[in-house]
Order: sequence, then structure tokens, then C-alpha cells
Amino acid sequence: MKQQRNLAERLKRKDESALEKIMEQYTRLITSVIYNIEKGSLSTEDMEEVAMDTFITLWNNTDKIREDTLQGYLCCIAKTKTFDKLDKVKKTTTVNIESADIEDPFSLELDTENRLTVEDISKIIEEISFPDKEVVLRYYFYHQTTADISEKMNINRQT
Repeated sequence: MKQQRNLAERLKRKDESALEKIMEQYTRLITSVIYNIEKGSLSTEDMEEVAMDTFITLWNNTDKIREDTLQGYLCCIAKTKTFDKLDKVKKTTTVNIESADIEDPFSLELDTENRLTVEDISKIIEEISFPDKEVVLRYYFYHQTTADISEKMNINRQT
């Protein structure tokens, strides 16, 4: 705790060595925060960019740091930066309905019950016609908001 306060005080004085020390101490934590939020949606490069943006934002906002909350403040910055990056990635993502793989891309091995459920859902989705099929895929499997879907597909949000 004392070391955290010392680093925060040095950072407020724009001591670059304090920033380096903070980066050494908190990069793993920040990376964990990013990883737990992005759940496979970002590339390694994007995750590295978010981590660096986190430290840059910390440096640019040293006046907002409270000595006793440095770690929490860093985590909040990382969380916000990750969601910002995910929003940017979502806006540039295109969905190919013909080759959409609706199995859970985040799990390495599905148990038998989950596999049967995924197969049942796949059959149902195959029977849905366009544009409903695309809406379902975008919403449930690509985690896009209804606002994003309506904007990208040029349809009423209520649809």
C-alpha cells in the first residue's frame, strides 16, 4: 500500500520512472482485465494496444489519481478502453451468413448436453429465412446491439 502511494505521488510529479515501475507491476493485471472482458473478440495486437492506451491515459490523467486507489483506477481505465476497442471492432465487423459458425468459439470442448443444444439451435437457425436469420446471428452470436444491427442492416430497430 505504501509503495502504491509512493508510485502515485511520483506519477503526479510526472516521474517517468514511476510510470515504468507501474507498467512492470500492473501489466499482468491490466492484461487479465482486458482478457476477461474481450473473451476472444480482440486480436493480440488489439489487446496490447488497449493495455498501452490504459497506461497512456493514466499518464495523461495523473491529476485524477488518488494514492490509495491506483490499482482500481488502472482497472477502470482498462475496462473502459477495452469496451471502447470492442465497440470499434464491432463497427468494422461484417457477418457472412453463409459461413457463420454458431458453435461457441470460446470453449475448447463442449460437453455432450451442450453439443446437442448447439446442434438443435443450429437446425432451428438454418430454418429461419433472411433477414431474421442475420438478426439472430448478429444479436446472439456476434453480441451486437439492436441499435448496431438496425444501423448496419438499414432496418427499423423495433424489427
